[in-house]
Amino acid sequence: MVSQKMIAEKLGMPVSTVANILNGTPHYKKETCERVLKVAEELGYQPNRASQAIKRGRSNLIGVVHFGSPYATAHAGIDFAVKTLGEHGYDHLVVDSHWHAGDADLVLSEVIQSRVEGVLLIANTEEAPGPVVMSRLKRAGIPIVSLFGENGSGLPLVGNSAQGGFFSMGRHLQHLGHRRLLLMVPSSENYSVLSRLQGFRDAMEGRGPCHVLTHEEFLEEWPRLRKENSERAFGVVVRMDMKRFDNDILRGNYELGRSLFGLGALPDAIMCTNDRGACGIFNAAYEMNIRIPVDMAVTGCDNENIGTFPMFRLTSIRFDIASAAHKAVEMLLKLLKKENLSHREVFFPADLVFRQSCGRMVGPEGPEVFVPTEG
Repeated sequence: MVSQKMIAEKLGMPVSTVANILNGTPHYKKETCERVLKVAEELGYQPNRASQAIKRGRSNLIGVVHFGSPYATAHAGIDFAVKTLGEHGYDHLVVDSHWHAGDADLVLSEVIQSRVEGVLLIANTEEAPGPVVMSRLKRAGIPIVSLFGENGSGLPLVGNSAQGGFFSMGRHLQHLGHRRLLLMVPSSENYSVLSRLQGFRDAMEGRGPCHVLTHEEFLEEWPRLRKENSERAFGVVVRMDMKRFDNDILRGNYELGRSLFGLGALPDAIMCTNDRGACGIFNAAYEMNIRIPVDMAVTGCDNENIGTFPMFRLTSIRFDIASAAHKAVEMLLKLLKKENLSHREVFFPADLVFRQSCGRMVGPEGPEVFVPTEG
């Protein structure tokens, strides 16, 4: 490992001069600083962050800590957060709980030992660390801002309005003429899932009844519900036990889709909790010779790139991930400066991306009519 002493010997300078320049001490001539930095780069010098943190009283390092799912929203949030931190002159340390087999104590130990100044916490599933574990960061005096996390956690929070997005999607499907709507969600009490469920319920308000069923209840009750509500709009939420599908939403929606399609009584539209889940429905529909959107509409959420592929052309809900990440970094930097936050919870609205998967059903007037493709 290259040391400051080695750089000093190569330049014929005192070690103290080299150390001061590398540690950012001002008042040295520009030419001297340039010589030191050039040789340090040539030799591959890497500063000791822990040592610098002790000397300066700060590390200039922010931890971006992810607990939970590998889905697109979290990963995009990390990317935007890291870029924003760089624009403000901060380095970053990204730690994923999966790298430590989900052990929250190991994750936080790595973060604390790295002497981070603050933490952006991305944790939107049951894998999120509990209050006892999180208290370690508070005892260490490390401020935290939650991105896409749970509201009511007591942490400053920045998120996107999944509830509003699923309400808008439900109403849009109704506007197209779809009356029998189905929403598939994991059986979970986390904010991400519950907000989707509530948005769907809101969309059914005043339009028709909304039933919330387990996987088994749904397969048993669906033919009867469809028959009894043949003349009116109605909605069904299926809360799936994801453990039976190894917590894989694609597999869960695929298997539930095959079981549903085998009953021979289709909904008008299926809303999926994310685009990956929607792909599971597409796979089941393909195997069962069901045409989307001619026989049934399908929608997703997160607006992943795969939704633009010709075989999907998936209508989806798009979150403003960039704005949310920028806001989370802004709030964290305010906390680092001991400034008060004007709002401790900030939510950005979602919008709809229309593609062909939500098209109308074929009616007596003629062939199916599609929503104009966007994206």
